[in-house]
Amino acid sequence: MAGVKLTPDQEVKLIRKLLGEKGVADPESLGHIVAVWAIGLANGAWRNTVVEDWHAGDGPLSDGDMLRINSYTTRGIQRRLDGWMREHTLESEGRLAQLDDLEPEDIEELVDLLATWLTRPERRLPIGLTLAQLADAADSSVEDYAEDATEALDGFLAMVDERGPSFAFLRTAAHGAAACEHWWNHPRWPSHVDVFLAELRIGTNEHLERVGSRPETITDLASLQRLLLNHPWELDGAAAQWIADADIRYVVLHHDERAALGMGGGRA
Repeated sequence: MAGVKLTPDQEVKLIRKLLGEKGVADPESLGHIVAVWAIGLANGAWRNTVVEDWHAGDGPLSDGDMLRINSYTTRGIQRRLDGWMREHTLESEGRLAQLDDLEPEDIEELVDLLATWLTRPERRLPIGLTLAQLADAADSSVEDYAEDATEALDGFLAMVDERGPSFAFLRTAAHGAAACEHWWNHPRWPSHVDVFLAELRIGTNEHLERVGSRPETITDLASLQRLLLNHPWELDGAAAQWIADADIRYVVLHHDERAALGMGGGRA
């Protein structure tokens, strides 16, 4: 209802419900939240920045490039988050609320760590370019990107200051879970990959036929499955572009629609 203001407890309850609907098994578990938190932060501090301009129109980034870089960036954030959690003896099996026992400077340490890595000009991307080279190819600069990334990270810190670390993590995780269901590391990513591979094996999907022949590097579907599940940033350019053109989201959506209508194509 328009104009209805939620109490803080109602907002948290609503966010947890959304997370559950998006496949997060336990929205009160730190371990279950941090994976989608990494996605949410990657989307906010990488994807939804000037990088989108580098991707749009005649920019140097293709859809296949974005598939690889988005997953690589998510994994980089996750690795640094994991190291930070170990340093602060945070147990992934424990409750999300343990974050609220940290000092503000502990959270700032994590954000500074991520900002340094994300904006480092010599950071090499899986497409073979450094961040500085990519920015130059887009007639932009690392400083342009750093400004946007810093704004996103500062927004996260502001949320920490206003509502506390556990809420800020929960809210950022909800953004990742809701906006990026098609990303690697999302709890639904493995089932999406299963459906995509099942449709490839059947070989009668008209949409996939229109995309064209698969590149030789992904004719081995078992190898493709391992890459998609574990490290899609290692796909070669042609394979990544074909998968981006095929659009896993579209394939899964129509697979599920056919299943709902009793036309076959249940989950593999």
